[in-house]
Amino acid sequence: SPLPQQVAVLGFLSGVFTVGLYKWIPVAEPYFKIAGAVYLLYLAWQISKSTKAKKDSEDVHSSFLSGFIFQVINVKSILFFLTVMSAFIFPFQHTITAIIVYLTLAIILGWLALLLWSGFGSVFKKLFEKHDKAFRTVMCLLLVYSAVSIYL
Repeated sequence: SPLPQQVAVLGFLSGVFTVGLYKWIPVAEPYFKIAGAVYLLYLAWQISKSTKAKKDSEDVHSSFLSGFIFQVINVKSILFFLTVMSAFIFPFQHTITAIIVYLTLAIILGWLALLLWSGFGSVFKKLFEKHDKAFRTVMCLLLVYSAVSIYL
């Protein structure tokens, strides 16, 4: 699971990025919708393929740096912070102090959500492996629905 520093760096970078591009968000929104829908459909396609991991997760060793870089470029985390900044902070808060406070809160909540996500993943791993085909089908259909619902 990501460390608090990773989430904080990602939150800070997303905040700076969003502040710089806030006036361009309405112009870029249609392109983000297309990119988001395509990405969700790609994920659905990947999930629908029945591939078993060649190595057990215990055999895979990664460095702190590779994990850190992965979290910084993680599309889901970037979208989380961009959404929080553009939809919930900027429309209501304009002072730098308020933005920093709410961004800090979003960083803490985002990190806690990622910890919860990894914890549930560990707990339900055996259940998901036992019902792999059904789980993949449901997840694939939910991703396709999410991609379509972007335009509904």
